[in-house]
Amino acid sequence: MEKRIEKGDVGIAASGDEVLVARSLGSTLAVMAVDQDAAAAGMAVLVVPGSFAGNQGVSGGEQLKELFSGMVKAGAKPSSMKIYLAGAAGFLSEPEECSLGRELFRFVKGVILKNGLSVYGEHVGGPVNRSVSLDARSGRVTISMVDEKEVVL
Repeated sequence: MEKRIEKGDVGIAASGDEVLVARSLGSTLAVMAVDQDAAAAGMAVLVVPGSFAGNQGVSGGEQLKELFSGMVKAGAKPSSMKIYLAGAAGFLSEPEECSLGRELFRFVKGVILKNGLSVYGEHVGGPVNRSVSLDARSGRVTISMVDEKEVVL
């Protein structure tokens, strides 16, 4: 069963037959966590980094806390989690200070490293709009792009 995760949302698979999906990521960043030993999977689609959310909604920091606490509640152990990242596209010739995708990516990588976790796979950056799916049962992460072959992380 497909469970769609919208921009700014966090979802934890309630059962092993769910597939978490985020469409048309653009500069947003999907952070996915899987612990196959605990049969737990979750996804957060971050819109803004850090603790600043302004009128964009919930901050990236709050979303990451919700994602990882939800994974732990589902039985996941940080030492067993595989983390995947997708999205964070950059478009046109945007100046560095205007690149939301790069800022989100840097923020998330910093939080992950600070907490002793590591990224198992990523498909980020470039002028590419992606959609992503995470199969809770297999832990398979699939990236889809228009007119491109699917990529499995």
